[in-house]
Amino acid sequence: MQWYRLLLLLICFSIGQLGFSQVTEVPLGSGEPLQEGYYYKDVFEVLDPFVGTYVYTSNDTIFKVVLQKKLMSSMNGVFYEDMLIGAYQLTVNNTDVINTLSELTVTYANGTSYPINGNMFYVGNYFQEPNADYGANEVWLELSIQDTTNEDIADLYVRRATVNGQEVIKIYMAGSVQAYMLNNPDNHVPYKLPVMQDLVLVKQ
Repeated sequence: MQWYRLLLLLICFSIGQLGFSQVTEVPLGSGEPLQEGYYYKDVFEVLDPFVGTYVYTSNDTIFKVVLQKKLMSSMNGVFYEDMLIGAYQLTVNNTDVINTLSELTVTYANGTSYPINGNMFYVGNYFQEPNADYGANEVWLELSIQDTTNEDIADLYVRRATVNGQEVIKIYMAGSVQAYMLNNPDNHVPYKLPVMQDLVLVKQ
């Protein structure tokens, strides 16, 4: 019976190796279209410098953001991608308005299941905005963040910087304007997240 178990293990290992060998790695941000069997890997570790815990404090408001890197996230098992995932806590007057930090204790195969997620990055003043102060080689992110009080999604723009010798991220959340809100303004639940504001969060 021992040889039978060994043979079974070898077969399982071979099948596993065969499946893994069918994954084609391409660098994240290469521009390659999404294809079956592709793994969009953060080869150049573009996402790594953004990983960490960051806190914004102003008067009675505290906004805490935790960013982690997730490898081989897959929405449907067709293709894979490295991405940043995260969660946040918004506290006002010592009371939690929103707290999604516990989501990071859950393992989702699909990184988009987390309150903060994404892997879109740009270098320099990509959109050629007037008076923008982006460095020529500065890497910045465009992620998604969900306000769990109204289930709406906002675009989350993240930049790294050093302020007074402290490592920080500068963020801006652009809330969406949905057709539902336009057609049903009385039923729309406004964002609890501090959208449309420039915030500086200090790395902990």
